[in-house]
Amino acid sequence: MTATNGKTLRLHMPQWQGGNLEEYHLSSKVLSWLLPASRGPEEIVPVPSPGDSPAPAIEDGILARKALLDQARAARARFRGVSLCVREHAGLEEGEMATAKLHGVELVKGQRWTVRVTAYGTTLTFPFEAEQFARSYADGQAFRLGVEVVELKDCA
Repeated sequence: MTATNGKTLRLHMPQWQGGNLEEYHLSSKVLSWLLPASRGPEEIVPVPSPGDSPAPAIEDGILARKALLDQARAARARFRGVSLCVREHAGLEEGEMATAKLHGVELVKGQRWTVRVTAYGTTLTFPFEAEQFARSYADGQAFRLGVEVVELKDCA
């Protein structure tokens, strides 16, 4: 989808700690450079480069929890007051909140870990080999969507 109305926010956040791959920081910068110029507002969330940060550690069962939450809060603060295009796609007016039925994060334990993220009624599923990565991802998505993680056990 190409937005031409100038209302799409481009948020550049070179976050690498959650995936514990330093390459994500550089890849994010390369991707930003490759993208065509934005027609709407652009915001950059400062994320310390891997060389300037301590190695991520597990905090409360989540890899780099404090860094991830700090970055998510910084991102949220950057777009307060900006009318985001996702509101238009969901049919919401400025200041109106989506209902809880449109959003959700499920952490499913089976033979592998799975995170199901529902945003604006669309659900995507992400498989993980390690519990810590699944929990870290689920926590970040839940924070972004303003919901709680629901933990399930796959009984199949």
